[in-house]
Amino acid sequence: MMKLQITLDILDLEEALAYLDQIAPYADIVEVGTPLSLMYGMKAVQKVKERHPELLVLDDIKLCDGGRRSSRACLSGGADMITILGISDSATIRAGIEEAEKLGKQAVVDMIHAENLTEKIRQADELGAHVIGVHVGVDSQAHGESPLEALKTARETVRHAKISVAGGLKNDEFMDQILLYKPDILVVGNGIRMAENPVEAAKGIRERMSAVQQ
Repeated sequence: MMKLQITLDILDLEEALAYLDQIAPYADIVEVGTPLSLMYGMKAVQKVKERHPELLVLDDIKLCDGGRRSSRACLSGGADMITILGISDSATIRAGIEEAEKLGKQAVVDMIHAENLTEKIRQADELGAHVIGVHVGVDSQAHGESPLEALKTARETVRHAKISVAGGLKNDEFMDQILLYKPDILVVGNGIRMAENPVEAAKGIRERMSAVQQ
């Protein structure tokens, strides 16, 4: 079943929680975005989990070193999922995945800025990543980049992991192109939060997801 991951890229924790209250009925996973995580640390993860225990909480820490200890700190502190950068050394990726496994949690290997994408995706898959994320960051989106080609590559390459896709997604026809490749997790941030009506935007995305799963 395809899941919707909502990102909280808001610097004020109370504002982020109030926003989450509106859209939680449409979400499966809530991401404590990197800025919010940097501002509040594990407090942000814990407050989100307390407020909405029905949702999986991902801490977007973008881990790139100290795989075992950093993963343990976040996952023991309340997160259900953490992100590890796919450009990291394979030893770091492996350690983070293994620590997540021990704790019954999940490691997402994020391919943002990864070169040799097919090779990096294959490596993460072989290392046992629970999720491989294809991701066009905010700065790259400003130059017109989209995650569609990377999603195609992931769908052709991945044999074991689930696939998530992030980067400028919103309730529009481009979303339908993304859905053709049946990602396991759709990651949506500003496409919902900056919409004229965030609740209706989240609802519309869920309807598009349901249509391709029938």
